[in-house]
Amino acid sequence: MTVRKPTMIMLMLYLVTVMCDSGSTLSARILPSQETGAKRDIEFSFVKGATGRTKDGVRVSTVMYNASDGIAVSATTEERGSPVRANKELRRRMVKAIKILGREPIREKDGKIVGTRVVIMFQPKRQQKAQFAVIWTDGSELHSIEAISLQHVLKLEGTF
Repeated sequence: MTVRKPTMIMLMLYLVTVMCDSGSTLSARILPSQETGAKRDIEFSFVKGATGRTKDGVRVSTVMYNASDGIAVSATTEERGSPVRANKELRRRMVKAIKILGREPIREKDGKIVGTRVVIMFQPKRQQKAQFAVIWTDGSELHSIEAISLQHVLKLEGTF
């Protein structure tokens, strides 16, 4: 029997009724499972941050967080030099995605479109588990938040 560690996407409680050999009924509550979609509060703690340049000279900064349930989440900002280059990189990542879960324009208060936001599922190199990311452009900057849990990605995004 495989026991799965509860994660943030798990939200509903199941009431399991087990019939014992004696004929009595035992009721037990099982912790939320990943498939249930239940919600609980997630807190993030800073692990480390780094800045540098990619091999093509793009300035990048990354911050790693650990969620209160142990899930690792990263937030990255890349300075692409122009909105055109930021959008080109966003499109490149969308092409590599296993699935695009959402896409929408980012608007200023006056309605002017200033960027694009996408939510994707992707398969990192050398990893067996698919991951999720929210990626958005803001002028010449490309931002991304990545983790194995979509709920964690969206929760951290909400803090920006």
